[in-house]
Parts: sequence; C-alpha cells; structure tokens
Amino acid sequence: MDIAAAKKVLRLADRAPDAWARYY
Repeated sequence: MDIAAAKKVLRLADRAPDAWARYY
C-alpha cells in the first residue's frame, strides 16, 4: 500500500469522522 494513498485515507477520515462512525 502506498504511503500517499494512506495519507489520503487519513485526511478523508479526519474531514468526515461522522461518515466513518456510520460505517464502523
């Protein structure tokens, strides 16, 4: 897994914590 891809995922998670909370 690319580090850049991981960073993108982390950024999306930080921007939309509510969305992640719904999935998990």
